[in-house]
Amino acid sequence: MVQVYRKHWHKESFKTSLGYLRDLIVYFLPIPRLPLWVIKLLYGVIPEFIFFVHPRRSEDIFRGFPTLSIVRKFFDKQTTLNLISKLPPIVIGVVKTPTDVNGLVISSFSVPAILANERRTTLKEAFRGLAFASKISKRFAIVGLGGWWPAVTRRGIGLKDYAKKRNLVVTNGHCGTLVSLFLMIKEISEIASYKLEDMSVSILGVGKMGANLARAIYNKIGRLILIDVNAAKLSKVTEELRGNKYNHTVLQEIVSDKDPGVMKNILGSCHVLVCTTTNLRRLIIPEDIPPGSIIIDDARPEAVSRHISTDKIVLEGGLMKIVGVSIDYDFGFGYGDNVFGCLAETYALALDKLRTLRPTLGDVDINNYEEMKKFCLRNNLVCGDFKTLEVTIHKAQLYACLKNKSTNGVFLKAKQPHGQQVLS
Repeated sequence: MVQVYRKHWHKESFKTSLGYLRDLIVYFLPIPRLPLWVIKLLYGVIPEFIFFVHPRRSEDIFRGFPTLSIVRKFFDKQTTLNLISKLPPIVIGVVKTPTDVNGLVISSFSVPAILANERRTTLKEAFRGLAFASKISKRFAIVGLGGWWPAVTRRGIGLKDYAKKRNLVVTNGHCGTLVSLFLMIKEISEIASYKLEDMSVSILGVGKMGANLARAIYNKIGRLILIDVNAAKLSKVTEELRGNKYNHTVLQEIVSDKDPGVMKNILGSCHVLVCTTTNLRRLIIPEDIPPGSIIIDDARPEAVSRHISTDKIVLEGGLMKIVGVSIDYDFGFGYGDNVFGCLAETYALALDKLRTLRPTLGDVDINNYEEMKKFCLRNNLVCGDFKTLEVTIHKAQLYACLKNKSTNGVFLKAKQPHGQQVLS
């Protein structure tokens, strides 16, 4: 339902309708939780975690639930979406892992525009999702928030008390996303045989995720450029970083404007730009991307038009790999064994059983982030494949994009990845 990759997929109408009938019956049953054996019978697993998402765009709804296409024959698009958004949540898939810590993916029917514009009803919709999740999972199951759910629930804080009443544990997934972005930047530096402390990284958007990423990589890289439209917010983040005891990173702040030349200059002077905004529109178009650019787009919906070439690369942000995972449907938050960091965090917390890791509510705790990074590497949660839509970007392509790129007069001299041909 939250589709990022443009793989053409459609669910079968009869099976989907039958599955939703099952979900409706369970949703309206006046009991707090089904017996575990009944959950296993109905859903094939006994979930220790739930990943709660939403459709990214209207077409995701009709591909994932074709029967609802009938509704749009009688109403205009906005009326159709408003009506469908009132429906109870649906189970859209099963996540099976080699550790036998398994989960379900539950989706609401509201697209981001409705979630953003109907704040008074959005929280009630999230409560409906949690109420349903509690009926079909173990007690104290981990509920991870995907897509816009963290943004519209105060990064999960608005759901904490309700989840506790339902014997659930909510996490906003930002810690896992942060781990995944750090691992991507680190692997890109390794591909180029470049020391991490010599990397130049730009972050577009210093909201919660952008500020968290800045904290995570500050003093680990050579140069950090922070970009945002909000000058006050930008100054607050940079002042905090400069107050750090150690200041090995050269820090620069830029108040962004609509001049595409500014973004071109930024992209031309850094190895990687990470986009971490929450937006409803494109922020960068292919024409504004100079050769040699690598962009990690972690915005949802996407902030950067996908453009595949050997010298301009836009990567799906924050992918991690759960080695050996089996997901029975492509929801757009991963492909094969690749999943977004927010889902990886949900799984990690369930696997850890809250012994060493804590759920993320509100801001990311940097100590918890460091623990999660170690935990992931110990438990086969690694950096995901580099993807642009469903297309894999190989190391040789990244190397070719980075080689000899100038950053403030320092040229990146990379060695060719072993056993791979560098693209011309």
